[in-house]
Amino acid sequence: MSERNRPDPNPGPDLAKLSAQGYARRKNEGESAKVVAEKRAEESENVNRALAIYLNSSRNKAPLVLMAIGIVAIPVALLTVRWLAPLCACIASLGFFVWYQSWPRATDDEVSRELAWTSSFPFELTGYFDVLALTPSSSRQLVYEVRWREGKTAPTFDFLEGLFALADPGAQVERVDERGARIRSSFLDGNTGIFVRKRFVYRNHKLAENVHAIVEKALVPLDQNHAIESVVIDA
Repeated sequence: MSERNRPDPNPGPDLAKLSAQGYARRKNEGESAKVVAEKRAEESENVNRALAIYLNSSRNKAPLVLMAIGIVAIPVALLTVRWLAPLCACIASLGFFVWYQSWPRATDDEVSRELAWTSSFPFELTGYFDVLALTPSSSRQLVYEVRWREGKTAPTFDFLEGLFALADPGAQVERVDERGARIRSSFLDGNTGIFVRKRFVYRNHKLAENVHAIVEKALVPLDQNHAIESVVIDA
């Protein structure tokens, strides 16, 4: 290697500072990418678990069947072939372990059907998967921002409140004007009834239930007489 191409073993202070900044930037960008990836994985998990409970996903039934068989077989084994009782207990434990680790997650087909459902209306529906991806909490309200098509007559406040009460008796109409309407849902319970490691387990399954009820029982009929351009769901 010629002297001209040989790297300088003692770079100047300015060059060393730039090099250190480059390494720091690479480290920060790597950490940021990791945080983003973890956040997306958590959001995807929240969506899958919420839909699994709402849809009563078939993926979660097999471990429960295995657990039930093991539990039922234990007393039978004790009365007949006693040495089979520990085996039955193991089967029941295995069923519970698989159920706890996998429950509840929706299948890919179930998620795809929900995506197709959001695109099946004459109006644009956005925000559904965004609210399902939120960190589950004990209680949450949803907000529906409805926008009418240009030139269409807006419904009255009383009519809109009565229509949404069919889908959600606790829903409140906060605004109605010539541009659109704003409706707030009742408080939606996130409790699953499961208590693990001294903590309650919360999921967003009631959010999915509320969105389906509001869209199918209120927004779709409303669109027939008061054409809706778009609906944005937020929390």
